[in-house]
Amino acid sequence: MAKKIPFRAGEACRRLQIQTRTTTQDAYGEAIPTWVTVDTRRGILDPLSGAELIEAQKVQSNATHQGRIRYSHHLTPQARIVEVDARDGTSRTLEPFDIRIEGRKEKQTFFARELVA
Repeated sequence: MAKKIPFRAGEACRRLQIQTRTTTQDAYGEAIPTWVTVDTRRGILDPLSGAELIEAQKVQSNATHQGRIRYSHHLTPQARIVEVDARDGTSRTLEPFDIRIEGRKEKQTFFARELVA
């Protein structure tokens, strides 16, 4: 990874929801794809810039963020991450990739790209 992100409990200030895709049925029995929050973790989420951005784009050309959370088996490339800002209620949705486990399933680092609605 481009930059080693320190990880102390006090620095994990972002609330990150890990969501997986599921299918529900509407009143007519039609399948509707939806996202369900399966885990919420405090973590670090930093936008990439400069050399970090260039390094991340070697892995995937549209990387926009780098993050770290305590280990969650729900964080996979098929999941998505939603960060909700507690101050103003705005949110951003990210698609994680290049997910790496550090230690004995203690932490996960990842690159992500921001999804624009």
